Amino acid sequence: MDGDAKHERFWSEVRFDVTSPEQGVAPADFLIASELFKHVPPPVGAAFSDAFNALKPGGLLLLTVPFDRRLKQTIEHFPDLHDYKVVRRKAPLIWRRESRPRRFDLIDLTADGREQRFADVRMHGGAGLTLEMRVFALGDVIAIAVQVEAMPADVPVDGVSVVV
Repeated sequence: MDGDAKHERFWSEVRFDVTSPEQGVAPADFLIASELFKHVPPPVGAAFSDAFNALKPGGLLLLTVPFDRRLKQTIEHFPDLHDYKVVRRKAPLIWRRESRPRRFDLIDLTADGREQRFADVRMHGGAGLTLEMRVFALGDVIAIAVQVEAMPADVPVDGVSVVV
Protein backbone atom coordinates (compact mmCIF):
# COMPACT_ATOMS: atom_id res chain seq x y z
CA MET A 1 0.00 0.00 0.00
CA ASP A 2 1.12 3.52 -0.56
CA GLY A 3 -0.56 6.91 -0.45
CA ASP A 4 0.76 8.48 -3.61
CA ALA A 5 -1.26 10.24 -6.27
CA LYS A 6 -1.97 7.11 -8.30
CA HIS A 7 -4.61 6.12 -5.72
CA GLU A 8 -6.48 9.40 -5.89
CA ARG A 9 -6.40 9.88 -9.63
CA PHE A 10 -6.95 6.66 -11.52
CA TRP A 11 -7.48 7.92 -15.06
CA SER A 12 -4.49 10.05 -16.07
CA GLU A 13 -0.86 10.74 -15.40
CA VAL A 14 -0.07 13.23 -12.64
CA ARG A 15 2.09 16.06 -14.01
CA PHE A 16 2.59 18.06 -10.81
CA ASP A 17 2.02 16.57 -7.37
CA VAL A 18 1.54 19.17 -4.60
CA THR A 19 2.49 16.50 -2.07
CA SER A 20 5.98 16.02 -3.59
CA PRO A 21 7.85 19.34 -3.56
CA GLU A 22 11.15 17.62 -4.33
CA GLN A 23 10.10 17.08 -7.96
CA GLY A 24 12.37 19.92 -9.07
CA VAL A 25 9.64 21.79 -10.96
CA ALA A 26 10.68 25.26 -12.13
CA PRO A 27 8.93 28.07 -10.23
CA ALA A 28 5.58 28.86 -11.78
CA ASP A 29 3.89 32.19 -12.50
CA PHE A 30 0.58 30.60 -11.56
CA LEU A 31 -1.01 27.32 -10.56
CA ILE A 32 -4.64 26.36 -11.00
CA ALA A 33 -6.01 23.80 -8.54
CA SER A 34 -9.67 23.12 -9.12
CA GLU A 35 -11.22 20.87 -6.47
CA LEU A 36 -7.79 19.34 -5.81
CA PHE A 37 -7.20 19.93 -2.11
CA LYS A 38 -10.18 17.85 -0.98
CA HIS A 39 -8.36 14.82 -2.44
CA VAL A 40 -4.87 15.40 -1.00
CA PRO A 41 -3.84 13.06 1.85
CA PRO A 42 -3.46 14.69 5.28
CA PRO A 43 -2.04 16.98 6.42
CA VAL A 44 -3.58 19.26 3.79
CA GLY A 45 -1.71 22.32 5.11
CA ALA A 46 1.53 20.83 3.79
CA ALA A 47 0.06 20.60 0.29
CA PHE A 48 -1.01 24.26 0.45
CA SER A 49 2.52 25.22 1.51
CA ASP A 50 4.08 23.12 -1.25
CA ALA A 51 1.79 24.70 -3.85
CA PHE A 52 2.76 28.22 -2.73
CA ASN A 53 6.44 27.26 -2.61
CA ALA A 54 6.20 26.16 -6.25
CA LEU A 55 5.31 29.73 -7.27
CA LYS A 56 7.64 32.51 -8.29
CA PRO A 57 7.62 35.55 -5.97
CA GLY A 58 4.35 37.33 -6.66
CA GLY A 59 2.92 34.16 -8.31
CA LEU A 60 -0.76 33.34 -8.14
CA LEU A 61 -2.50 30.23 -6.88
CA LEU A 62 -6.04 30.08 -8.19
CA LEU A 63 -7.96 27.39 -6.37
CA THR A 64 -11.43 26.16 -5.75
CA VAL A 65 -12.41 23.96 -2.86
CA PRO A 66 -15.82 22.81 -1.74
CA PHE A 67 -16.73 24.05 1.70
CA ASP A 68 -19.64 24.16 4.07
CA ARG A 69 -20.33 27.52 5.70
CA ARG A 70 -22.11 25.75 8.56
CA LEU A 71 -18.99 23.84 9.62
CA LYS A 72 -16.92 25.24 12.45
CA GLN A 73 -14.04 22.91 11.55
CA THR A 74 -12.96 20.94 8.48
CA ILE A 75 -14.06 17.31 8.52
CA GLU A 76 -11.10 15.03 7.86
CA HIS A 77 -12.48 11.65 6.83
CA PHE A 78 -9.15 9.87 7.48
CA PRO A 79 -7.06 11.98 9.92
CA ASP A 80 -4.52 9.21 10.68
CA LEU A 81 -4.05 8.18 7.04
CA HIS A 82 -0.56 6.91 6.35
CA ASP A 83 -0.09 3.83 4.16
CA TYR A 84 -3.34 3.04 2.39
CA LYS A 85 -5.11 1.51 -0.55
CA VAL A 86 -8.60 1.86 -1.99
CA VAL A 87 -10.31 -1.38 -2.95
CA ARG A 88 -13.43 -1.84 -5.04
CA ARG A 89 -16.09 -3.95 -3.44
CA LYS A 90 -18.17 -6.24 -5.64
CA ALA A 91 -21.87 -5.44 -5.81
CA PRO A 92 -24.41 -8.15 -5.02
CA LEU A 93 -25.26 -10.30 -8.02
CA ILE A 94 -28.97 -9.55 -7.71
CA TRP A 95 -28.44 -6.16 -9.39
CA ARG A 96 -28.32 -5.91 -13.14
CA ARG A 97 -24.83 -5.17 -14.37
CA GLU A 98 -25.72 -1.66 -15.58
CA SER A 99 -27.19 -0.60 -12.25
CA ARG A 100 -24.53 -1.87 -9.88
CA PRO A 101 -23.33 0.98 -7.70
CA ARG A 102 -19.60 1.48 -7.36
CA ARG A 103 -18.63 0.80 -3.78
CA PHE A 104 -15.15 1.27 -2.40
CA ASP A 105 -13.42 0.63 0.90
CA LEU A 106 -10.20 2.11 2.23
CA ILE A 107 -7.63 0.05 4.14
CA ASP A 108 -4.92 1.98 5.98
CA LEU A 109 -1.92 1.11 8.11
CA THR A 110 -1.36 4.09 10.43
CA ALA A 111 2.09 5.42 11.31
CA ASP A 112 1.88 3.62 14.66
CA GLY A 113 1.00 0.28 13.00
CA ARG A 114 -2.79 0.14 13.51
CA GLU A 115 -4.93 -1.13 10.66
CA GLN A 116 -7.99 0.98 9.87
CA ARG A 117 -10.82 0.01 7.54
CA PHE A 118 -13.40 2.41 6.17
CA ALA A 119 -16.41 1.07 4.29
CA ASP A 120 -18.17 2.87 1.45
CA VAL A 121 -15.72 5.75 1.17
CA ARG A 122 -16.86 8.72 -0.85
CA MET A 123 -15.51 8.67 -4.38
CA HIS A 124 -16.09 11.38 -6.94
CA GLY A 125 -16.82 10.30 -10.50
CA GLY A 126 -16.10 11.78 -13.85
CA ALA A 127 -13.51 10.48 -16.29
CA GLY A 128 -12.11 8.51 -13.35
CA LEU A 129 -12.57 8.19 -9.63
CA THR A 130 -11.02 10.24 -6.86
CA LEU A 131 -11.18 9.71 -3.11
CA GLU A 132 -12.68 12.51 -1.02
CA MET A 133 -10.41 13.11 1.97
CA ARG A 134 -12.22 16.04 3.59
CA VAL A 135 -14.96 18.65 3.56
CA PHE A 136 -13.59 22.11 4.27
CA ALA A 137 -14.92 24.69 6.68
CA LEU A 138 -14.55 28.15 5.13
CA GLY A 139 -12.70 29.48 8.17
CA ASP A 140 -10.07 26.74 7.87
CA VAL A 141 -9.38 27.55 4.21
CA ILE A 142 -8.84 31.20 5.15
CA ALA A 143 -6.64 30.22 8.12
CA ILE A 144 -4.45 28.02 5.91
CA ALA A 145 -4.03 30.84 3.39
CA VAL A 146 -2.95 33.19 6.20
CA GLN A 147 -0.63 30.57 7.71
CA VAL A 148 1.28 30.06 4.46
CA GLU A 149 1.39 33.84 4.01
CA ALA A 150 -0.68 33.73 0.85
CA MET A 151 -3.10 36.20 2.31
CA PRO A 152 -2.59 38.95 4.92
CA ALA A 153 -4.08 38.11 8.32
CA ASP A 154 -6.04 41.38 8.43
CA VAL A 155 -8.12 40.69 5.29
CA PRO A 156 -11.75 40.41 6.36
CA VAL A 157 -13.68 37.30 5.29
CA ASP A 158 -15.61 39.56 2.93
CA GLY A 159 -12.29 40.26 1.16
CA VAL A 160 -11.98 36.63 0.08
CA SER A 161 -13.70 35.76 -3.16
CA VAL A 162 -16.19 33.05 -2.32
CA VAL A 163 -18.35 31.71 -5.09
CA VAL A 164 -21.17 29.41 -4.08
